[in-house]
Amino acid sequence: SGAYIPMSATLVRWFVAKRGLALALSNLGGSAAMAGGPFLGVMVIAALGWRDAFIIIGLICGGLVFLSALGFRRDPGEDTSCPAFTAMAAEPSFTLSEARRTFAFWIMCGIFLCAWSVMFFPFAHFIALAIDLEWGPEGGVQLFAMAAVGGVFGRLVIGAISDKTGRKAGLVVLLAVQILSCLLFAGGTSVSVLFAAAVLFGIGSGAS
Repeated sequence: SGAYIPMSATLVRWFVAKRGLALALSNLGGSAAMAGGPFLGVMVIAALGWRDAFIIIGLICGGLVFLSALGFRRDPGEDTSCPAFTAMAAEPSFTLSEARRTFAFWIMCGIFLCAWSVMFFPFAHFIALAIDLEWGPEGGVQLFAMAAVGGVFGRLVIGAISDKTGRKAGLVVLLAVQILSCLLFAGGTSVSVLFAAAVLFGIGSGAS
């Protein structure tokens, strides 16, 4: 919450025509970290134990967030020389009180409540699932990697779709993909089905 939300909320104010693509590119680091992070975590845990591994990885990640924040810039604000300023000034604007009185606001709240309530279940259970299926912890790491691949693809593709066809179309696509992935997780036991589910879940969750 200290990195993803402020970064995303600020970034969208700098871009108009390719806002979806800009947001997708900025968030690719999350999928890249998910692809490499579990493999690094397994090695550090094996060498130092999970408690020390948590401390070390937390310090590294916290340090990287801090260093990145030093180069962070606020939104254009009243900078009329920025192309985004003119475009944002023409867009509809609501205060929180005004937004709460619209039907669309509550629809979006419902969508994100449903989507995010299951968002981290697969990630939290990949390792346990792999162990239950006798793949070993390494199998769970592979599921993480598949989800990361899907996340990279989903961010770029759905970001581009939202720029060309509108935000609603992009939202519909990613929600449909997430639903399909959850159905596959619920009924799948084979490696191929669960790998496909992980990729699809990565697409949906990454693009959200």
